[in-house]
Amino acid sequence: MPVIPRQFGRLPDHALVSCLCVTEGRSAFMPWLLWCFDRQTWPRRELVIVDSSEHPFGAGARDDIRVVALPPGTGIARKRNLALQAARGDVVAWFDDDDWQHPEKLACHVEALRDGMAYAGSLSAWFVDLAAARCARLNGAQGVTFNSAGFRREAVLPLTFREDVARASDSYWMREVVARHCGSAAVIARDDLFFWLSHEGNVSNPARKRRFSHHLARLRDRIGS
Repeated sequence: MPVIPRQFGRLPDHALVSCLCVTEGRSAFMPWLLWCFDRQTWPRRELVIVDSSEHPFGAGARDDIRVVALPPGTGIARKRNLALQAARGDVVAWFDDDDWQHPEKLACHVEALRDGMAYAGSLSAWFVDLAAARCARLNGAQGVTFNSAGFRREAVLPLTFREDVARASDSYWMREVVARHCGSAAVIARDDLFFWLSHEGNVSNPARKRRFSHHLARLRDRIGS
């Protein structure tokens, strides 16, 4: 039998978007993360940081940031599951601490999801090696890219990241999203919603494993300086 896409209700005009970050021992990336979050044009947003560092990040007096502290060594999948549970938004988006986020990313999510879609994102993105000033474009033949996407929280809350795998739990989770909400995805026709920073501390995309085919000027032409 064909899968009938589930339609969700219209998003509130002032929907809250939860930006979710999981981290450990990467305090150097926190200013970058906050810079990306603070520049978002969508006004109603919160940042949830699930931090298993020995000394978790302190949000100070900010009421738009919440930190969930966990023991060092807590797995990424476990932290992602807890981040979803902690989110309060109508929409959730993953804000990895070493991704660059376009200032219009959350606004694009809300617009794409407004009339009932379960999730929305782009099919392509970029890898960047800032040290070498090089970049490479990813053409996402596999569907909506996890890091680019925004999700109805009610659509993905029943799904969990696999805590029995050490890597790529996001890939398994995204397959579950696609299977559960077949036909309920909105494609955002942009390749500049985010980019991955490729560095030696990157779990999945270290610079040594990537071939960067373009000078960084090519991406700068897309997103500005």
